[in-house]
Amino acid sequence: MESAGTRWAMQDEADEEFGVRQLIAALLSPATLAHVLLLVFASVALLATTSKMDGGSGYTAVIITALAAAQVLTALVARSERGLSMLSVKGGAGLRARLIASLRSLLLPILFTGLIAVTLLSTVAAEESARATWALAVAGLFIAWSAGQALSFRAAVSNWTRGRMRCADETPRDGGLRRFAIIAGFEQLLVAGAIAVLFGQIIPDRLGRQPEPLIWLGFVAASIGLYSFGIFLGRKHLRQSLKTVGGAALAHRWALFCFAFGAWHMASLWRRVFSDPDDVVMLAEEAFLMTLTVFTAVWSLSSRSMKGGSRLFTDRNALFWALAFGYGYAGSIILLTDLTDGLPLFGSLPATLGMGHGITALTLAVAYGGPLAKPIIRPVDSAEGVTGDARADPEAGGAPAPVAIPDSSQMAGEGPSDSTGSTVPAPARSDSETTGSSLAGGNESPADGARSRSAEADMEPMLIPATELAGGDDDEPDDDDVELVD
Repeated sequence: MESAGTRWAMQDEADEEFGVRQLIAALLSPATLAHVLLLVFASVALLATTSKMDGGSGYTAVIITALAAAQVLTALVARSERGLSMLSVKGGAGLRARLIASLRSLLLPILFTGLIAVTLLSTVAAEESARATWALAVAGLFIAWSAGQALSFRAAVSNWTRGRMRCADETPRDGGLRRFAIIAGFEQLLVAGAIAVLFGQIIPDRLGRQPEPLIWLGFVAASIGLYSFGIFLGRKHLRQSLKTVGGAALAHRWALFCFAFGAWHMASLWRRVFSDPDDVVMLAEEAFLMTLTVFTAVWSLSSRSMKGGSRLFTDRNALFWALAFGYGYAGSIILLTDLTDGLPLFGSLPATLGMGHGITALTLAVAYGGPLAKPIIRPVDSAEGVTGDARADPEAGGAPAPVAIPDSSQMAGEGPSDSTGSTVPAPARSDSETTGSSLAGGNESPADGARSRSAEADMEPMLIPATELAGGDDDEPDDDDVELVD
């Protein structure tokens, strides 16, 4: 049976192999910068040409699909050291050498893109009606990408929050939902007010524009409404979480991050619908949000893949998975903007992006209660020889389950019981030990031996709480000992 200490060791090893720093280094590596520049160039080119071509949305949908699929194939190639070497730019003496090396590193994904696009255009996308349907399908993915932006943020931030030591404290506490809602609501009011002052007063003053206090007062009201909606939907899991000190800490921290991020998206929607946003600020904001979305999505998928023992997502191919998401996200924005041209409140890039921000904010509110429903496993220090799971009951709010430790007489026969109640067989004694035992105690009849073994099996093991074994009076485990459960 695999012990808890073994699983935590595997968890730590996986975290060391693919942590946040490793992912950032992989995404920002100069050796693969050419692939990022190709994403930017292809997105800008498709945005500029789609509306100018007859049936351009259909061809754009096929090209976007080919680009994203090519990055998936490239990610599979990059899992090996040799494959990654083919896709990386090695140091060159001059600009010309690096340019040639960059173009060479792009040959494989470009080749994949061409083969996939030609195959699609000659088969399933040969007819114009099929391409039009394809364009609608890719544009519709914008809703999924916008909702996925919220879910990837939830997965990354909630797991990080659950890893804090205080969130594993199962001490019972008093304090109901109403008190929590008032305190967290006041914090949300401060966050929304700060955003309103920034975009409604400070930035317009710097740009020489007229401030819009009434519009942004409405934004504050909308943010509080979004917060109230999320608390209402998650009230069942929230009440359960508030019964312990650790659960309350988790609920509070996750509420702060969740609804602050939701308020930011609500502000982006507000500026695109009720005011005239600055183009430079808008593009910088969208670039940052797209990068954050791709980062959190790849990190969550990579962490889960490595925890499960899969090598589909690694630090070698993380960039190419991110680029596959990036092509799909950019393509859906381009196609939705083109297909909604002429419709009220749609047909422009700011309007399309504003709709995406609204979907993300709403998804965050709906998803707030999810992380509160997952139990937190409190670890036991495996260095003390304790095996099995020490799970704290989140409803009872008690300490970890006691671990059975055998006494001296029990050690002479069968092995100790583990935390699951199963008996671990004792190691077989050597012939010399058996002979010595017989000489010391005389010949033992079969009936006497059976009674002796039965008496030993019926002995009650001593129960010692796992917290005492883990380190004396210290009830809180170290940060490194906390296992995250998705």
